[in-house]
Amino acid sequence: MNVKMISKVRKKYLNSLAQDIVDLYTWEKKIDPEKILLNNKVQTIYDKYDAEFEGMTVFRDGEFHVHINTDNIPQNTILTLIK
Repeated sequence: MNVKMISKVRKKYLNSLAQDIVDLYTWEKKIDPEKILLNNKVQTIYDKYDAEFEGMTVFRDGEFHVHINTDNIPQNTILTLIK
């Protein structure tokens, strides 16, 4: 398996860009990440990971997979239903 890591500088830039897009296009709307993942047929894996791990998006074999740490899901969100 050939895995390429993203540099910390690149991650920070991409996170900032994503936040700018959210701020620009969402206004007061709520974003439902599960709906986006389902609509795009992205496999989502819910599990308990180390305390520092929130989640991760992996691109492997031509497909995206999202790992979500069920211990780090904020209270009062739709995702708390899966805990």
